[in-house]
Amino acid sequence: MPKILLNIKDKLTEEGRLVLTNSGYNNFNIRDIAKSCNIGIGTFYNYFSNKDALIIEIITNDWDKVIELSNSLIYKDIHIKDKLFLIYSDIDKFLSTYIDTFMMMTADGSKGCPHQYIFDQIYEALEKSINIAIEKGEIKPLINTKKLAKLIINSMTFAVKQKDISFDEIYYSIKM
Repeated sequence: MPKILLNIKDKLTEEGRLVLTNSGYNNFNIRDIAKSCNIGIGTFYNYFSNKDALIIEIITNDWDKVIELSNSLIYKDIHIKDKLFLIYSDIDKFLSTYIDTFMMMTADGSKGCPHQYIFDQIYEALEKSINIAIEKGEIKPLINTKKLAKLIINSMTFAVKQKDISFDEIYYSIKM
């Protein structure tokens, strides 16, 4: 009789996250992850087509947490600068964790990374926060809120990757 396994996909994702963050992309081995989850390699392939599919699942789940934070801040009664700093910190944590993986996957020719629309939800959340800040009189942006949200997120992402531009420099250069 076959054994019934619960939450295998979640176990694979969590174990994969541990291996990826602790050992890196090059040491990410499906056999080791399956063994740690007490499943056979064939069972792994019931959930993921290859190692990159699992990695993309892990990265997507963690990016969703950045978006969740951005959405949770929309109606919080804190200054827009504080909201932006929290988003900046989360983006920094995310990219610090995964930048090497992105580079290795790109070098290996992975085609599964969904880069086109990954920022749309965070742009929308920040645009709502900006509109609330305008209503409260906290800021008076010189450009429309949709463009401003994109400019801020793109600037944060660039600054985090470069490590030579501080959050305060971004915030004050935007002149809101």
